[in-house]
Amino acid sequence: SLTWSVMVKLPRGTEFVSLAEAGLSFDAATRTISGTPSLSGTLTFAVSVTDAASDAPKTATHEVALVVANLPPAFVDGTSLPPLPKGAAGSVDLNDLVNNPADGDTLTWALTGGTSLPAGLTLNADGTISGVSATSGTYTFEVTVTDSDSANPGSATKTITLTVENSVPAFNGDDYAGYQLPQAIEGAAYSPIVLPADMFVDINGDTLTWSVSGLPEGLSFDPVTRTISGTPAEVNATGTVTVTITA
Repeated sequence: SLTWSVMVKLPRGTEFVSLAEAGLSFDAATRTISGTPSLSGTLTFAVSVTDAASDAPKTATHEVALVVANLPPAFVDGTSLPPLPKGAAGSVDLNDLVNNPADGDTLTWALTGGTSLPAGLTLNADGTISGVSATSGTYTFEVTVTDSDSANPGSATKTITLTVENSVPAFNGDDYAGYQLPQAIEGAAYSPIVLPADMFVDINGDTLTWSVSGLPEGLSFDPVTRTISGTPAEVNATGTVTVTITA
């Protein structure tokens, strides 16, 4: 009978080692090599067979090469980045756009094609885009992702679209929760009321345009001075009126 054994020489290796070094195993009874290769490149197997002669057993060895291909990262169709806020710190992760093979490779990202990100944002090597953009808009740029396979690195390139959204002004509820306008009397001049400038806050520092709706007939709003003034009409002007202030 014959006894089988297998050793392997790794890519760029100089000596034969156990198959476990390559993520593989050998079943001598069934003469089967199995497992999941842990690296790519050319693996050289030394297959040895020894006969069962008790007086002088003989061994024959033959080398067999196997090429293990590296699976490069690939962009997933239909995926996109969430928007970033204008004027506020934020980040997005480009790794969410790719299908990285489960081979343990680390992905490295870079801008390519002579493109750039909007001012204030940075693409980090780990695939995150972070920072603060002072301008809103839709931006297009090219990125290349490369895996860390030393023997046969794989890469993928794609043009990406990123939207920086203008933030919505926020009502200053800390200072003006429950804010009410002074009572108005029908037919009497209303003492002008200037709405507080800090009633709404814009994190981008943009100039706000104010409007007021629901005022009784006879009252008006000046958006430049934020002033409500006038004389409420006598007809159908009694009771509670809901006024909506928008910025």
